[in-house]
Amino acid sequence: MKNKPTDPIMGIIVIDARLIVDIKTLENMLCNVEHIKILSTGTSIECALGGPKTIVLFFSDKIKLSYEQSENLKRDYAINLLKLIALLEQINNAYSIFQTSMFKCLNLFLSDYIAPEICSLPAVSNPELLIARIDQLSKMNASLFKEVNLKDEQDAKRSIEIEILKDFSRQILKYVSGRMRSEGISVSDATGIDNKLILNVERILAAQQSKNI
Repeated sequence: MKNKPTDPIMGIIVIDARLIVDIKTLENMLCNVEHIKILSTGTSIECALGGPKTIVLFFSDKIKLSYEQSENLKRDYAINLLKLIALLEQINNAYSIFQTSMFKCLNLFLSDYIAPEICSLPAVSNPELLIARIDQLSKMNASLFKEVNLKDEQDAKRSIEIEILKDFSRQILKYVSGRMRSEGISVSDATGIDNKLILNVERILAAQQSKNI
């Protein structure tokens, strides 16, 4: 009996922003962004970012990104915030970003690397300087946005290919083992393949199958 798969723990990043174009214009802008797949449209737009594990929702008053978390929560948060900032650069002029909201997001992971007095809200007395810093950061990470999402796509494709190879190996081993052993000949003798390699492949396939039970 298969165990019910555990739902992944999702992280969420929300940035307060005001949509300054109509929803159709935003949709057209998103159609021209690489690694974005529009899932649904209406009063808001739902998109997959680089793959099905990262979802971005565009509302008239905010942008919400949800992503699958691993054990390294801060690293996941930082990477996905950089993805979101780089995405905002791709749809420049679609939203007016509330800088206080953006600063709070940045402060969640920058506080580990910057002196506390810099991270405190009162220290940022010049909003134009903060906007310039965020703009610089978004431009620097536009290439990161593309590279990270390209890697996600490559990993997803590689996982599919690995599963195909596993299934092929499993069927070959089953066929060869059944036929040769019924005739009293070992798989190694019949195929010329080293027995240690055969046992390792059988072990990997058996371990994979046990995970799915």
